[in-house]
Amino acid sequence: MPEYILVIDTGCAFIKTAIFDLEGKEIGETKTNLPFTYTHPNQYTRDLDKIWDTITKLIKKVLVLSNVSPNDIIGVTSVGYGNGLILLDKDGRPSCGAIASRDSRAKDLVQELFDQEDERKLRQYTLQTVWAGQSTMILKWLDLYNPEIIHKSSHLLLAKDYSNYRLTGNISTDKTDISAVSLYNVKEHRYDDRLLDLLGILKYKHLLPKVKESTDLHGHVTEVAAVETGLNAGTPVITGICDVVGSSLASGLVNTKNKENLLLNILAGSWTVDQYLTTTPQVEDRIFSTRIHPNKNHWTVSENRATSTSNIDWYIENFLPKESLRAEKEGISIFELTNRALASTKPEDTDIVFLPFIFGSNIGSEIKNGSELKATFFNLRMSDKQEHIIRAIYEGLTFSHLYQLHNMFTSIPQTLLVKLSGGGSASREWAQMFADTLQVPVETTKCTNTNALGAAICASIGLGRYNTFEEAVEKMTHFNERIDPNPENKDIYADKFFKYTSLISKLTGTPYNYY
Repeated sequence: MPEYILVIDTGCAFIKTAIFDLEGKEIGETKTNLPFTYTHPNQYTRDLDKIWDTITKLIKKVLVLSNVSPNDIIGVTSVGYGNGLILLDKDGRPSCGAIASRDSRAKDLVQELFDQEDERKLRQYTLQTVWAGQSTMILKWLDLYNPEIIHKSSHLLLAKDYSNYRLTGNISTDKTDISAVSLYNVKEHRYDDRLLDLLGILKYKHLLPKVKESTDLHGHVTEVAAVETGLNAGTPVITGICDVVGSSLASGLVNTKNKENLLLNILAGSWTVDQYLTTTPQVEDRIFSTRIHPNKNHWTVSENRATSTSNIDWYIENFLPKESLRAEKEGISIFELTNRALASTKPEDTDIVFLPFIFGSNIGSEIKNGSELKATFFNLRMSDKQEHIIRAIYEGLTFSHLYQLHNMFTSIPQTLLVKLSGGGSASREWAQMFADTLQVPVETTKCTNTNALGAAICASIGLGRYNTFEEAVEKMTHFNERIDPNPENKDIYADKFFKYTSLISKLTGTPYNYY
């Protein structure tokens, strides 16, 4: 009898369901775009009932399209975007809509923490910087400006936890998710009253969910959820994982035993994510986030901001409507057309500089008048064509990753081996750009939905099919070709990155030296 794992993936742009076998092969996937609603300045929410309605429809659809019987689903698990905020009342009803991690209503509160140097004190416990879309900061904002929402709330959840709750009626989260929201002592794996008191939210400790391992049993599919989803009542539900940590697992980052190469996962999805594993928690100011990895005694060190493929989505939606229709008629993805634009151009063909900051920047400094740094095209010429602009966008996204890597490393280690995952791994042309820019080899994951595969890996262990993460990762992760850097492009991209950082320096008034 075949055995499959069903994964619910609640992303910032798309909600997906996917079915994997125990060798990591994706049997089927369904997805739909469920955008957040822009309600007030800097505020993004989703209706929680619509989220669940979307999930139930996608589960039924993926079972049919994959020709998989519910009897063959040995377990269900969830993965989701980190941070943002979901609040439920004592009856399990929404206190408000699901708040997005791109929400920035709390940006002034973040600045206050930096101004008062409380951010440095917090880092001793959280091992990460604070930012506006974090659950902690949104909770603080609600406490100040909309306290009635918190007063009627009994439970704080994160994105993946809500689908688990609707499946089982149980509420909990996992360490990878809670360790990213500045509510948890990441060194000691526990809630800490000292941290909550420093944040001024100790009074809301009762909202915090029980914390489990990613491989723990969360509960079982209820009779009600079985009717809603088409799954069998009693199917085990495994707790699951935060999306970026799931991607690290599915990219082969399971421990630090590989001494020949430092493995780096570049997740080129809606967010620009760069991460590696360590056995020593990182407290350095220059590190954006250190969070708990599901493999015991490991932590994930990462830089992650909203400066990646969401910029491409924006450009396609606003400037490529005809091309999108053409791609639809040809039965291909619009991204196939953007890949053709990359393939038809060379790095020396254009001098356009694109700063990919449509949804926020990964630059600590602000521009001179105190406002946030925004996206821009610089150095456009009359002779530039559509394909040159598309290339410039992809180069800007790549340089955004490189900028983050220079925060993580004083120089790019030549022992680096990049595991490229996310939607970007489907583009060989983009993978070559990463290899040429970094001048290190790049391997692309066969599965582009590595967030969901990482959750399936956790479930396979929780269900007893594999004993260790090492064993599960070895069996369930697979890679395409290894792409070596072209040394002829080294100086071209170095010069372009210099122009990229110089433009940022001019706009922020802050020098940037990366040599």
